[in-house]
Amino acid sequence: MTSLNGLNGDYRGLRALLLTRVSTAEQAKHYSHDAQERKVRERIIEPFGLTLDEERHIIHDTYSGLEYRYREALERILDMAERGEFDVLCMDVLDRGLGRKALARELFRMQLRELGIRILTTDPSDHADDDSLEGQIMRFFKGYKAEEEVNDFVRRTMDGRREKALGNPEKNKPQRIVGSGHRLYGYKFIRNERGVPIGYELNHEIIYVDADGTEWTEVKVIIFIFESAASGVSVRQIAGILNEKGIPTPFGTKNKRVKGMKEVLIWQHDTVRHKIHNIAYYGEYRHFRTAKGEKKPGQKRIGRRQTTEDEQVIVTIPAIITKELFEKANRRVGQNQTIATRNNKTSKESLLRGGFAKCAYCGSTLRIKWNYYTPPSTGEEIAYFYYGCPRPYIKGSTRCPG
Repeated sequence: MTSLNGLNGDYRGLRALLLTRVSTAEQAKHYSHDAQERKVRERIIEPFGLTLDEERHIIHDTYSGLEYRYREALERILDMAERGEFDVLCMDVLDRGLGRKALARELFRMQLRELGIRILTTDPSDHADDDSLEGQIMRFFKGYKAEEEVNDFVRRTMDGRREKALGNPEKNKPQRIVGSGHRLYGYKFIRNERGVPIGYELNHEIIYVDADGTEWTEVKVIIFIFESAASGVSVRQIAGILNEKGIPTPFGTKNKRVKGMKEVLIWQHDTVRHKIHNIAYYGEYRHFRTAKGEKKPGQKRIGRRQTTEDEQVIVTIPAIITKELFEKANRRVGQNQTIATRNNKTSKESLLRGGFAKCAYCGSTLRIKWNYYTPPSTGEEIAYFYYGCPRPYIKGSTRCPG
């Protein structure tokens, strides 16, 4: 019998392992595992009389075709091959099954061949089961071509996104927000006639009314966070205040939940800190703040790097706060980190922090507190510490004067 892949051989009765792959869950809607499986069954399994264990020897993989080394499915296949569980690996096409990295997938194929495993695809031009020099050259050529096609597609896509973000004043094309991610907290999308986001406007929808009747919007929450930070309130305290008031979190107002999340949504200090560091809130929304970095030895994935200002595109959006308030809040947050207990550089000057200093009014252990003093002569802030009582109230809800 002549194989589909340029090699004469009889495969009848051999044990098959069926592999399908989609890059993303969204892609599965258009080119599903079922479609690939049906094609493999019709063109390989049935014509060649292969046997297939329906429960153990069908693998559905979801992974990018440009990644190879750490695909869990491929590791499983090698383990099964070493145990001698199958004889033929079947897939739609090599690009779809083993990915687009020409050299990487050829190395994987060589590992399987050493274990006596054959590879069959529905496309004869793949030369998947051809060990001749011609077969190796054709596989490598097609793999290199597929890899370049993806790289070209990514480059054209990124260039197109950049052009949309930059706009074109000569053709009366304004700058616009690009991408399909979630909206920025405090804003809502402006969409074109096709429903595509093209800009931001302030979100003044009421998200919560507290016990004293104060109406909270996302814009008001952002202003509260920055004003509190600028006045010296720590990010942890700000998160605590928002939780105490019962104000919904950004995930809550956007109806988002992380997969596997079971806990009640509450404000976290990292969430508050990210808001304080986001320059978009004073009107400068920056696209392309990160870019693909270099592969580092020992790491599974290629990381992201921070881009320079020349690589970024600034799109003007309505400001919620002033730049001065942004800078003051970030400066104060940085000072709070410097004088935090974990970063205390003057531990010898506060040796009674071990529990020996007690409040004379309520008996609680005093805590080290930091503050700033600005001498009129110099005008420069000086940090100093003092001992303070951590208990705001004592018996009968009377405030502790300690």
